Amino acid sequence: MKEFYKYFFSVLLILAQLGWGQIPKALSYQGILTDMAGGAGPNGDYDLTFKIFDNPISGEPLWTETHYGVQLTRGLFNVILGSTTPLGPSLFSETPRYMGITVDGGAEIEPRMQCNMMV
Repeated sequence: MKEFYKYFFSVLLILAQLGWGQIPKALSYQGILTDMAGGAGPNGDYDLTFKIFDNPISGEPLWTETHYGVQLTRGLFNVILGSTTPLGPSLFSETPRYMGITVDGGAEIEPRMQCNMMV
């Protein structure tokens, strides 16, 4: 298990996959994982679990999806959120949402990242 991730700095590129006014079922997500010293995470394949919450610290996830064998190159990764578990309309609201991420089943990276998921 890789426990070397303490910080998560995200470059978030969310692109709706459907037309205007519709709830997207999938979103493109790009991020960067760093080690405790701030350097790029080691190259390799990692299992990444993404969860969306309505609370920045606690609570049950509104949505969960795991991507297996995600390639990390110089810390960068790309996934399509919703590709295995579609994003539901309840996620899209004017209320802030918070994304939690775990790497290879480890502890959730802190802090959760706020993501505004409005249509």
